[in-house]
Amino acid sequence: MTEPSDQIPWDEIREHLFSGHRIAAIKAYREATGTDLKASKEFIEELEARLREEFPDHFKAGARAGGKAGCAGMMLIALMIGVFVTLVLFGVAYVFLF
Repeated sequence: MTEPSDQIPWDEIREHLFSGHRIAAIKAYREATGTDLKASKEFIEELEARLREEFPDHFKAGARAGGKAGCAGMMLIALMIGVFVTLVLFGVAYVFLF
């Protein structure tokens, strides 16, 4: 890990992590330290894990460790809309053809 520095905006990085904005935290860390993307990502992920252990109540309910919260729900809604539209179109076609 990188040595702590006065130039690193720790409060900003913690707030990004607490609100589920890991990419913003990585960006802030990279800009302050000049480290490459891979090292910054690894550092922020380790920091997030430690913060989750120390301050589990500070993280927003939707901010999950794995990210991607809600993707399955959106896919299900899109599928249901597609099925509904298909059924309506087949119903209209059936009425006009028969």
